[in-house]
Amino acid sequence: MYLTYRFRLYPDQEQKTTLAQKFSMARRAYNTLVAWSRETGTAEKNIEKMNDNTATNPQLPAIGQSYDYLADCFLQQEKSHDLTDRSILVSVLRHFAQNRKMAVQNGRNLHFKSC
Repeated sequence: MYLTYRFRLYPDQEQKTTLAQKFSMARRAYNTLVAWSRETGTAEKNIEKMNDNTATNPQLPAIGQSYDYLADCFLQQEKSHDLTDRSILVSVLRHFAQNRKMAVQNGRNLHFKSC
């Protein structure tokens, strides 16, 4: 048996501002990844390039470490960040990877996230 709890939050103005900033950061990161994916081509080509570059350039991360590496890259672009931003970005990267994999399998394009 599954139980479902429904609840509603009523954030104050400061919390609304913080939530808007977090969602905006996640949307910018996802849209940057979509643009990068459209520019560079399919997922298979990207993985091959990453493997080739990792072998020749030890500064690039291995495939398993790429989420953390990309999250750090996005965090460097932000003016200020805290610990929740890193977990948000790792979640965005995983979500993007799943969407890209399904898009490649179904022969569709990824779409940008809007406000």
